[in-house]
Amino acid sequence: MNARHVLAAGLIAVAAAVPSYFAIAGDSKGPPIKSQMGVLKDGMKKLSADLEDPKKTDANLEAILKMQEAVHGAKQQAPQATSKQEKDAKEGFVKEYRQSMIELEKALLDVENAILAGDAAKAKEALQTAGGLKEPGHQKFNPRR
Repeated sequence: MNARHVLAAGLIAVAAAVPSYFAIAGDSKGPPIKSQMGVLKDGMKKLSADLEDPKKTDANLEAILKMQEAVHGAKQQAPQATSKQEKDAKEGFVKEYRQSMIELEKALLDVENAILAGDAAKAKEALQTAGGLKEPGHQKFNPRR
């Protein structure tokens, strides 16, 4: 075998291993849900402190965009509690999870819209709506908490 054949064989082996790594890690659609939720937690903390400061509008818009991206990534995955569902209930469980994440996305879009309109009170109200979805969502989809 010449060097090209060895290199090609090595690349094929690596290409074959990468999908199986992601399948094992459960991360084929982005960062794990846990890290996505960390982005949400950090964003909630930042926005709760900074929403009323007009000098921080750009930073707040950046934070809300990151939060929206995190939710969008998380909703494309199945929560860990899916594995504890009966076989015929898994599809419905994942659908319900995705719908709950869509509700969170809507609330975050309301926050963004209020920030853009310069309405700190409305942004704060929408942020509270988003925050209010956390506990019921975690009870249902992440019961270990």
